[in-house]
Amino acid sequence: MINGIGVLALGRGRAGGGKASLGFPVTIRTLDVVGVRSTGRLFSWRQSTDLALDATHLRRRHKISGEFVEFSAGCVSTLTGGDCAVIAK
Repeated sequence: MINGIGVLALGRGRAGGGKASLGFPVTIRTLDVVGVRSTGRLFSWRQSTDLALDATHLRRRHKISGEFVEFSAGCVSTLTGGDCAVIAK
């Protein structure tokens, strides 16, 4: 999971990938970034899956689609690498 450890990777496939490998210019649309500031920490009885579902619910409620969502602040620093991977997926 690349985004689970805080690394961003963009890929290009199909015809665009072939063109790029041959040295032809390829246009890649850059996505907007939406920041989410979290506070507090995850309760011991809640799992990272619950947080991922809550984040999905918020994204749908605010009609966020096709953008990168970046989480920051207190809650993120208390999560394990496995929890971050679950949420990033």
